[in-house]
Amino acid sequence: MKKQRPLISSSGVVRASHRVQRFTVKGRLPGQNEMIKAAKIGRRGGAYSSEKKKLTTSVALMALSAGLTPVEGRCFVRFLWHEPNKRRDYDNIRAGAKYILDGLVQAGIIQDDGWRCVTGLDDRFFKDKEDPRVVVQIIEWEEEPTPILSEEPA
Repeated sequence: MKKQRPLISSSGVVRASHRVQRFTVKGRLPGQNEMIKAAKIGRRGGAYSSEKKKLTTSVALMALSAGLTPVEGRCFVRFLWHEPNKRRDYDNIRAGAKYILDGLVQAGIIQDDGWRCVTGLDDRFFKDKEDPRVVVQIIEWEEEPTPILSEEPA
């Protein structure tokens, strides 16, 4: 069996032979705590459902206006979260990935946000008081790479 190099090096650099598309979601997305609170308001989580539709459509439009093109095969998605402060925990912040992935599906950039099309997610966090945003990198390849951690620890 041919040994493959990892998609992302130990320093976090994407191999240049793969196509990388990127776009920016301006502002701060709701976190896990806001999602839970919205789901508890009204009948059957109507506030969450309404907000999710609005944000998903907004992300889809941002992706299309950035000139992204459909991913042919499988991809790896990296999120660079730029928060205005350090008040929210990482796991709370990264819940906003739901809106982004669903927006990419809605825009037709990725076929599905399940395991069949998205092989992994990566998050990086930064503080930027002046310009909160999420930079999204979609890394696609023709052949399946060997993951950085190839097996689950025993």
